[in-house]
Amino acid sequence: MKQLGLDLESVESKGLLNFIRIPVISNIDTFIETLTPIISSDSHKVVVFDSINPVFEVLESHSRRAWLSNFFYNLAQTINGLVVIVVEFPYELETIRVAEFVSDAVVILKQRIEDRFLVRFMEIRKARGSPITLAVVPFSIEEKIGLRVWIPPVLSEVASEGEELHFRCEALRRVWKSLRRGEVVNIVYPPDSRYPDISVLILLQFLVYGVKTLLISYRYPPNVIEEILLGKLIEYGVEENTARALLSKHLKIVSINPFSYSTSQLAIKELETIEKEKPDIVAFHGVEVARAASDLKTYVSELFNEINYLKNLKIVAVRLTSYISDEIYRIESSLADAIARIDCVKTPSEVSWTAYLWRKGYSPHLMTASEVRECARELVDALRELRGNS
Repeated sequence: MKQLGLDLESVESKGLLNFIRIPVISNIDTFIETLTPIISSDSHKVVVFDSINPVFEVLESHSRRAWLSNFFYNLAQTINGLVVIVVEFPYELETIRVAEFVSDAVVILKQRIEDRFLVRFMEIRKARGSPITLAVVPFSIEEKIGLRVWIPPVLSEVASEGEELHFRCEALRRVWKSLRRGEVVNIVYPPDSRYPDISVLILLQFLVYGVKTLLISYRYPPNVIEEILLGKLIEYGVEENTARALLSKHLKIVSINPFSYSTSQLAIKELETIEKEKPDIVAFHGVEVARAASDLKTYVSELFNEINYLKNLKIVAVRLTSYISDEIYRIESSLADAIARIDCVKTPSEVSWTAYLWRKGYSPHLMTASEVRECARELVDALRELRGNS
């Protein structure tokens, strides 16, 4: 228990915990005779039986099982407190009726293998007086923390969006007008050609105005991402010291290996990071890697719930991903509020690119590399103006 952050030895020394080990019993009468004086000798408000399986083994008739159920129920009334009954299920069973009938709440701890990982979850089978809308909840056993329960971000309705984030770049204003807090932006590029310009351009919009941004990468460590962003900002004309200060102050970069978690564990890890950092914008880099770690049905389900959850928190989600297939592109595009799809343009002398931009409610538009560079110059000028005023 100390490894889980619970110092029971200290609690016991203060008289708050009384640990009793009852020897193996041969009949139910011995059990009651042993237990009754212990419970009645002190004002216990919580009594835990861990476990009652040995008691079941000596029960010989249905009437004695009913009597035991009545004993546990009356015990809670007698002490005017809480009675916790721990039952160990055989692998082939998931119920021991004595425990379930007498209980006001029944929680079953389970585990399964998912994507080669052990996933623990609890089934809330009964909660007297309370509606059960979410019956299965994942949990983890963590050192120094104990039992951590993760409530999945499942919302019964599609969340609404928040206030607008206006662009200072003329090209993006013309195409996207603005973005609202809670919207989803998909930036898609060829799998063999990654042009960071459009991605950096959109992130720069937020960084210039001090909007807190979290970038979660499934492909590169934080220092590599920072070097790429720093290089692009300098290329756009931002002084190196200013660029470093901008990234340090407004951008947090986290790297996650999606193959070290199951799909549900990965979603929990992401939300844990988001809740810790509390960003206004969260960018997911290398989404195609995370997608490959799961089957498509599970991935889409987790993705939609996560998107809806972020929308409810009024956090803009920017998803940077390689183009893998028409099917995946169509699915992810249908969940996005704005799309920037980058395509290669090859000429005899160079390889350039164009970006197909679309936002809900507006017509699609093709943005050229030269328009992006002009947009970057506008943002750099805006940044210098803001720093000059400050």
